[in-house]
Amino acid sequence: MDVVWSVANCTVSASVKFDGGNIYTVVNPVLIPWCFIALYLGISRFLFFRRASFANRSGLYAVCFLMFGVMMTNAMLADSILADQWNWIRTVFSIVDVSLTSSIAVVILCCGLYDGGIIDVASLKTKLCIMASIATIWIGWMATFYTKQFVVGFLVLYLGVITVCCPTYLVVELRYIRANSVPRVAVDKFFLTGISGAIGMMAMLASKQLCACFQNNISMFAFINSNSVWFVCSDLAIYYMAEYVRLRSQNNL
Repeated sequence: MDVVWSVANCTVSASVKFDGGNIYTVVNPVLIPWCFIALYLGISRFLFFRRASFANRSGLYAVCFLMFGVMMTNAMLADSILADQWNWIRTVFSIVDVSLTSSIAVVILCCGLYDGGIIDVASLKTKLCIMASIATIWIGWMATFYTKQFVVGFLVLYLGVITVCCPTYLVVELRYIRANSVPRVAVDKFFLTGISGAIGMMAMLASKQLCACFQNNISMFAFINSNSVWFVCSDLAIYYMAEYVRLRSQNNL
């Protein structure tokens, strides 16, 4: 069994050639451990924040963390393990991946709006609005894959939704922090959440630049490419967000 590493279209791949001549290719294999870490973070934080003492204030965050773990598992399958096989199974995982990513951004925004007292997540009207927003995102992504308008889908449903929802969450949450005298140790985690997310997004936008700098060194480019940086920073952002919510919840905030 031989393993051959290669770079094509700014993507690192590891091709495994078995003794019988069959070849199986895994794209960006470095992403796989980060996806398992994300799954652990998502499930463990969901269970933690669903405890009775945290449920009222942090229940929506718990849902967000669980969605993140599921999303990253689908991303592992769509962007790495099955990425070299464009079949209907990979298409399903891809749709779930990007739909959950956009949906998580919406839920994060709702967490901030709830913290700021702008919405009441317990009301039926708010729940219906959130569900309608998420349903619209899923329908939009399914239409994107059906029509193959991936550039439009990325700009509107991925980049557009994330760049609107996440910065808005940060702004609203800053007002919440100021109004409620959140402890400094929790505020530090909040800023690390924003910094991690910003670095990950900049890496996605600078994918061509990263490719030009590191693609000639496969061993380095395997770790320093837009996808790997985005996945690592996503894990860090969720970890720091969970710590921020945990630390402030200890003060009944």
